Amino acid sequence: MRLQRKPERWQCVPTSFAIALDMPVKALLDELGHDGGEVLWQEAPGPAGLEGRRGFHIQELIDLCLKRGLAVTPIEFCPMLRDVRGRTYAGHHLSDHDQTNRFYDMLCTTRGVLEGQGAHSGHMVAYDRGHIYDPDGYEYAWFDFDLRGFQPLCVWRIDAILLPKERS
Repeated sequence: MRLQRKPERWQCVPTSFAIALDMPVKALLDELGHDGGEVLWQEAPGPAGLEGRRGFHIQELIDLCLKRGLAVTPIEFCPMLRDVRGRTYAGHHLSDHDQTNRFYDMLCTTRGVLEGQGAHSGHMVAYDRGHIYDPDGYEYAWFDFDLRGFQPLCVWRIDAILLPKERS
């Protein structure tokens, strides 16, 4: 992986995927067909520069990966179930300790992108076996999250898959 800086403030998602896929972010944006900057909601609140922008949906990036024979699998830090009334329940049978170990083991043994909460908004970074590639222009080890003001929420691991043979 090579660090790339996001071209625009709202482009951490595609830039993180570009880093993880070892491709230029411009090529990835060209393939998606948009740069996420279109303002769809004039009155939407949000951090300065991000308000009301189209942004990117994870499904767009999953489709791009699938075309390359790559699966994108979410591993949540704290899986939760929510009922129709909005009540939440633990979504996993593991203890908090084991759940944390599961998450960080995944982060340190695979590669992909990591979704989380930055100081002012949601943020995404690329990772490769515990090394973080932040499209804000930083590289650091996973255990420096606190120093960087980043709270990890979900590993999106990227793995090669076997594609079914084409039908005749």
